[in-house]
Amino acid sequence: MLQSGRLASEQFPNGELRLFGLLGDPVAQVRAPFPATELMRKAGANAALLPMHVTPADLADVFAALCRIGNLDGLVITVPHKLAMAALVDDLTERARLAGAVNLARRDGDGRWRGEMVDGFAFARGLAQSGFAPRGQRALLVGAGGAGSAVAAELVREGAELRLYDASRPRAQALAAHLARGGFPGVMVLDRPDPAGCALVVNATPLGMKPDDPLPVDPAALDPAMLVAEVVMKPPVTALLDQAKRRGCRIQLGEAVMFNQLDAMVGFLLDGRVAGGSAAGGH
Repeated sequence: MLQSGRLASEQFPNGELRLFGLLGDPVAQVRAPFPATELMRKAGANAALLPMHVTPADLADVFAALCRIGNLDGLVITVPHKLAMAALVDDLTERARLAGAVNLARRDGDGRWRGEMVDGFAFARGLAQSGFAPRGQRALLVGAGGAGSAVAAELVREGAELRLYDASRPRAQALAAHLARGGFPGVMVLDRPDPAGCALVVNATPLGMKPDDPLPVDPAALDPAMLVAEVVMKPPVTALLDQAKRRGCRIQLGEAVMFNQLDAMVGFLLDGRVAGGSAAGGH
């Protein structure tokens, strides 16, 4: 396992480098490798985060192969693997169990892989920075995939009244049922992404990454009193956020999720702990 301390050499990279992989499909848009590697090195770790383009069909085989690399200590998981990866690791933290998804995996000293989810944790940090407290507020969340599951779990933990929509109604229903089993009943599954009466509107789908993507929410239904938030990081201001700004809404950029989780990500990968949350847990 990775040991903190001074770099083994003034050269970087070198033969004692500890590896962390970032698995996604695609990965060209990811921004975490450079700042995460810089934070690891500032913490005294001889380590680097490397992007790895892995298709869903290959995920299980690639993970099995990566487990055989002796100097690979952990993984960052991005779209579309967060749900699938939760079934491949050996143990889940409390946050990951509630979300049913992981965006981090760490190989512990006994060789077991432990999954964590800090997307929702980081999203909630962004809300706090915007002066928004979810407790007692009605929120519309569009998207019940890996990122959506993480945001949903954190919003209900924070006391929000959650409305959930996904293009796949069964997937939205499965997430609502999962949250209910975790102690958070009352999530309402919608037939359409209607933000009426909501103080918070969140797009947790990939819609907005491409110029010709349809909008996840009808901008005509947005109200200036709403905070509209994204998980899409590229472009920084998506078409939805642009429309929300035009209607006088406050906005939260998708990149806030990455920047607000960098310290938590590096902390978990290096030491197994996340500030503000327990690292313990299992299936």
